Amino acid sequence: SATPAELLLALHRSSAGWDVAVCSASSGLGYHPSYPIDEVGEGAQHDPVLIFRHVRADRLLDSAPWFLLYRQLAFRTAAQGVGARALYEVVLPFLSGRSIPAAVRRDPPPAELRR
Repeated sequence: SATPAELLLALHRSSAGWDVAVCSASSGLGYHPSYPIDEVGEGAQHDPVLIFRHVRADRLLDSAPWFLLYRQLAFRTAAQGVGARALYEVVLPFLSGRSIPAAVRRDPPPAELRR
């Protein structure tokens, strides 16, 4: 079975909130936006980095999303096939307060972080 390769980062920006980034190189990559990359010549490539800006502290400090994520680490067999879906369809929308497409439209990833 494939090893999950998502990395979740939280950076405190100001009293207005946090920035949360998720980097993926595995099953979660399909949730990331894709951009045409002419230099590669292979059509669209998925952006490995998603950034959610202005995440409220009360959402980041809520135990529910962390319980869901840590439960998957503790019980890997029960969580197989659920990991990326839980992160991208439950945890990240909860943290950002909007769907992933809406969050990306509001705060597109900086060009320098694109592949």
